Amino acid sequence: MAEDTSQRARLWANNHLRIARALSYAASAVLLLIIFCARTAHAQMEPVKDPARPGAEASGDTRTRARRVAEANNSASAPQQTDQSSRATIEEPPPVTDQAPKTDRITALRAQIAEATALDERARLQRVLVDYLIALNRRSEAVKELREMMRENRVDPVGFYNIGNALARLGDTPTAIDAYRKAIDQRKGNYARALNNMGVLLIKQERWDEALKALSSALKLENFRYGEASYNLGRLYAARGETKLAINEWSRAVLAQPDHLDAALLLARALAANGDPDRALAVIDAFVTRQGPNKALIDIRNEILSTRTAAETKTTTPLAKP
Repeated sequence: MAEDTSQRARLWANNHLRIARALSYAASAVLLLIIFCARTAHAQMEPVKDPARPGAEASGDTRTRARRVAEANNSASAPQQTDQSSRATIEEPPPVTDQAPKTDRITALRAQIAEATALDERARLQRVLVDYLIALNRRSEAVKELREMMRENRVDPVGFYNIGNALARLGDTPTAIDAYRKAIDQRKGNYARALNNMGVLLIKQERWDEALKALSSALKLENFRYGEASYNLGRLYAARGETKLAINEWSRAVLAQPDHLDAALLLARALAANGDPDRALAVIDAFVTRQGPNKALIDIRNEILSTRTAAETKTTTPLAKP
């Protein structure tokens, strides 16, 4: 009896040992299967390197079986492509020419101007259009727009002043003068900057009396402390051969605006030419002291010194005895 019991115990233990070993083998097999599947999935997800790029591996060594199959299927149905296009993943749209967006923007601005009901908004859009045309070097169109803006019946002295400036830069002097006059009239003559700019254009046209009146009015409005107007009035006097009046205006320009280089240059030249080199040198030295050295002033200073030295040498050289 006891012997039978012992034998059954050994059989039960052996059976359990075999079952444990079988389970261990099964677990190992499952683990190996999981590892194999994971590696296969990783290989399929790895990107293909482009052989055209430096340092890349050959495509035959890195492409997966799935990619080869996909490429084979595509090649059977798709037309042949060049090497350049086959490497592209996204087809780029054709480049848009520069003319298209520029034309569209100009058309859009013109449409907005036509639809604008408020005069201020219309003027603002017109200025944007003019600036854009100038940037595109379409100067004749810009001038045409400015002329139309100048003819509009609205109270906007600053706007007409700016229109005059733009027309002057674009070379339309007569219309620019008209724009300045309109700005001045809307301020009942109280517009010194517009008067000064108009005077400059009148000088270019040699309309001396009108220029004199405009520049003198600008100076009176600024209590004769308007450096740019004095500088321009000095130019007018110099053009008419009235050197002393020109010197007076340039002196006033430098006094009102100590950093006005052009006024200092013309004043020094005029003084030296009028027989007063010492005062000319004093003007240059004072300007350099205030503003620092300047090549143009140094050149004039050396020129004046050279002329003065030559004149002094000529007067002190004794006459040769007969």
